[in-house]
Amino acid sequence: ALSINDEIIQYLVQLGVVSLVAMALSLIIVSSSDNDNSIAESLAVPTLDLIRNLFQNNEFKSTLVLGCYNDKAASDGGSNSSSSFLTSLLALPSGYRTNPQLQKQFCAVMATLCLLSPSHVPRVVNGLIDVVAAMKCLPENVMLASRYG
Repeated sequence: ALSINDEIIQYLVQLGVVSLVAMALSLIIVSSSDNDNSIAESLAVPTLDLIRNLFQNNEFKSTLVLGCYNDKAASDGGSNSSSSFLTSLLALPSGYRTNPQLQKQFCAVMATLCLLSPSHVPRVVNGLIDVVAAMKCLPENVMLASRYG
């Protein structure tokens, strides 16, 4: 596994990874309503894993949650600001309530987002409500229920 540190995260952000992740989130969310969303669904868990790793940088995490982060593409006139990124991230679990791997990874992202930053909790609570709804849809998934329930 790749060891993630602040320097690597800052380098990835400089390269524009936030724009790519925001585009992936948009694709995944739009595709959640399609009958055949297997490609988007297979992209969702690795995208969440990348987001969780990016959130290990507290400065990046806080700036993104507070809604004042704009990556290179956004500063060039794009619309990938942190508020739309966070909104897309929080919308993700509602489209995939029957996917336990995605729900579990989403919980890990939310835990990382709130870790050492209790002030972030009010901004993510709506996303967690969707996870609770997913847990009700997946009562047979003991790992999801016992880990996050």
